[in-house]
Amino acid sequence: MPAANDSTTYLELSEEGAGAHKFYRVEHVGTEVTISYGRIGEPGQTRSAGYPSAEKAAAAAARKVGEKVRKGYAPAVPGVRQRRAVTRREIVSSRSTARQAPVLWRFASGAAAFGSSSTPSAPGSATSAATCTPSLTTGR
Repeated sequence: MPAANDSTTYLELSEEGAGAHKFYRVEHVGTEVTISYGRIGEPGQTRSAGYPSAEKAAAAAARKVGEKVRKGYAPAVPGVRQRRAVTRREIVSSRSTARQAPVLWRFASGAAAFGSSSTPSAPGSATSAATCTPSLTTGR
């Protein structure tokens, strides 16, 4: 027989169109809190956590419910809303107008300061810092 302080809260977030269609269930039984979540109409995922006392478990369950309500979830009855097909957003992009990345500085030899070096030097050696001379360029 369930104790008087045990509870189950079922929340849903369903947006019109291609938006969210999710559920969140928090079950508090004694010192155990079980959270189930996923897309409406699917089994979803389940996580359980134990707490040292029933009061701490109740506080954790209330905190989780509060977080979801602030995000837009609302109390609902399981099974009323039906599963909805997953819709993919259309990706719209255009070709870049950039011609080449800007060169911020050049080595003393005149080579651009991006890419890999063909002559690696030991980390911390004097040649690694002495072979480059910072200078602003126009990228040409």
